[in-house]
Amino acid sequence: MTWGTFLFMASFAVMLTIWAIWFQPETHHVPIEKVRHVIAAHPVWKRFFPPADVEEANRELEGSPVDSKPSSELELKRASSDEEEERQKAAARPLAGATGLAL
Repeated sequence: MTWGTFLFMASFAVMLTIWAIWFQPETHHVPIEKVRHVIAAHPVWKRFFPPADVEEANRELEGSPVDSKPSSELELKRASSDEEEERQKAAARPLAGATGLAL
C-alpha cells in the first residue's frame, strides 16, 4: 500500500482537470464586463441564469446589437460623437500599403 497516497492525489488531479475543462468557460482575454455573458452562455451554467440574460449573453457574444434604444437626447449625441471619433481615427491611420508595414 505504498502507492495509496499517490494514487489518491493523482485521482483528484485527474478529476479536477476534467472538471476544469468541462465546467469552467474560457475567459482569457475577455474584458471583465463580458465575463458574465461568457458564463451565462456556457452550456452548463446557463441553467442558473434567467432566460432573458442567456439570450442577451448570446447576442452579446455573437456581436449583434442589443434591442435597446437610447433613452435621451444626450445619449444620442454621445453615440453620434463616438461614431464620429471612430471615423476620424480610421481616416488618420496610415494605410498598410502606403507605409510598407503591416498593421
